[in-house]
Amino acid sequence: MSDIGLTYQDMHDAGDHLIAEHERMERELDDLKTYVDNLVEDGYVTAESSKAFQESYEEFSAGVKQTLEGMQGMGNFLHAAADGFEEQDISLKNAIQGN
Repeated sequence: MSDIGLTYQDMHDAGDHLIAEHERMERELDDLKTYVDNLVEDGYVTAESSKAFQESYEEFSAGVKQTLEGMQGMGNFLHAAADGFEEQDISLKNAIQGN
């Protein structure tokens, strides 16, 4: 039973995918914020509740963006882990060969 099995490129690909999805989702959140802003300026205007809705949406959006930063961090981790494993493997090979 092996204790480790990995493919550096698969890890880099997954890291790239997580980072790209983070960026895509942030753009989508920005688009949705613009949509909500326009709504409360023109389509949903009340003395109190529309403002409260907008504030609530901004709070929600900020929380989602904070969560998405975790996704980017996970992508960065995969890149660093792949690089670290590859460097360690080369270092072990060099030690075995007496380099």
